[in-house]
This record gives sequence, structure tokens and C-alpha cells, in this order.
Amino acid sequence: MTAEERVAELEHRLGIVEDELAIRRLQHAYGYYLDKCLYDEVVDLFDEDGEVIFIGGVYKTRAGIARLYTGRFRSRFTKGVNGPAHGRLLDHPMLQDIVHVAPDRRTAYARYRTLMQAGTHESVASEQAPVRQWWEGGLYENVYVSADGVWKIKKLFYRAFWHGTFERGWAYTPPDYVPNASVTYPEDPYGPDELLADAPLPLPPPGNRQGGNAGRRGLTPDWCGLGRQAVKSALCRITGMATVSPRDWTCQFRTSRGCTTTSLAGRTTSRPTGSPPKRS
Repeated sequence: MTAEERVAELEHRLGIVEDELAIRRLQHAYGYYLDKCLYDEVVDLFDEDGEVIFIGGVYKTRAGIARLYTGRFRSRFTKGVNGPAHGRLLDHPMLQDIVHVAPDRRTAYARYRTLMQAGTHESVASEQAPVRQWWEGGLYENVYVSADGVWKIKKLFYRAFWHGTFERGWAYTPPDYVPNASVTYPEDPYGPDELLADAPLPLPPPGNRQGGNAGRRGLTPDWCGLGRQAVKSALCRITGMATVSPRDWTCQFRTSRGCTTTSLAGRTTSRPTGSPPKRS
């Protein structure tokens, strides 16, 4: 490798790091704006052809995304005002982030967990937003695009894995505590463009009596429809991936001592550096 090639490689690697930082700032800005009911600012974070998947509904392009945030949320929670509202609780920090930038630096994928506190105070309760307070654990699996060096959200996929009231907790959460969308636009003026087929349910779904793997749908690793192999590649390249096993979702990471294999099944093994990696 020539000196010029080495400099170009280092510049590219530095650019990847800068992209990852920019994407984290973008996602944290989304969380802050949403918590503070700054819905105009939320919509501005999306690509013109962006998409949001939320509680079983698919909102397409900026127009659909605006229906969700500046339409449904603003009318329900802030009475049409853009900004923080008295008596409205929403705190959901972005946690355990994993960011993968594609080699061409035009597309990126990220996964965030969140632990949410949400509710409406009795002093501002209404028919649309009655007195309510709950905990929620959720997951963001997003796609981002870069245009002229500016990162935007291309696809935001949020799903809640569990809910729990402040009074009784998760173990007593009733079925459909936060129901999925059921009516599309324009029948519902603030509704989604389409309904998500086989929409994931919180796990374990309260009241679910189905057998087999029916309760695992919400955990199926499919990053916003990108497919299992794309997800595996993204997750396992962030720290120098060697291979991914399609059977047990194993990621092998290169370390100073060799290759450490971390499996979602809970097993951990090692092999010396230089050993031929398995092929998926």
C-alpha cells in the first residue's frame, strides 16, 4: 500500500467515524424533539421520501410523517401547539445504540433501545388524552441516508416490546394496552397510508394463547424489511466482524487475543487469530 493509498484509507475510516457520530446526534435529536413535543422539528429530520412504521401503521413520505407527528400527536397532546405542554410526560432516552455505516457512506443502519415514561396529568386530561401513566420498553431499527453530507432518517421503525402501568406494573398489563393502528388515511385524517402486515405485538403478548413461535414475531431480526442477512452483516461489522452463523445468530469479532464468538444463544468460544473463519 502506497502512502497515498494509506492516507485515503485513513480518511475514509475517519469519515465513517464522523458519520456514526452525526447519526447518533440525529437520533438523539429525534428523541429530544419528540419528548418536548417539537413536532415540526421532528418532521424536518426525515428524508423527503422517508417512512415511519409505528404501532402497526406505515406513514409514507414527509406528508404521511407529518400526519403522525404534526397531526395526530400535536392535536392529541398539545392542542395544536408546537412545543412542550403542561401536564404531558414523555421521556424516552436513546440507549444501547449500534450504528453501521455502509462503505459508500450514503446509507446507514442503527438500532436503539429505549425505556419510556409516559402519561397525562389529571389537570389537563381530556377525552382524547385521559389520565394515564405507564412504562414502556421499545426498540428503534432505523435506516438513514446522506445527501450532500447531511444525514436524514430514511426509515424509522419503532416497536414496543412491553408496557406496564405505574400502579401495577408489567405483569398485569391488559391486552392491547396501546392498540395497533386499524384505520388508514383518508378514512382516519391522521391515519397511516397502510397497515403493517403481521404487525409485531409486545412480548410476551398479554392474552396470547397461540402456540409455537407465534409470540416471537416481534423479535424476528428483520431490520426494517432489509432481510436477515443484511441485518446480520450490519450488526457484526461494527467492530471488525469475521463471520455470522445463520443458525444461531453468532457474531465473531476480532480481538487482540484472537476471534471471540458471541452467540445470541448464550455461548462464547474463541479461536486463534489467523484461523479460517466459518462461512455462512
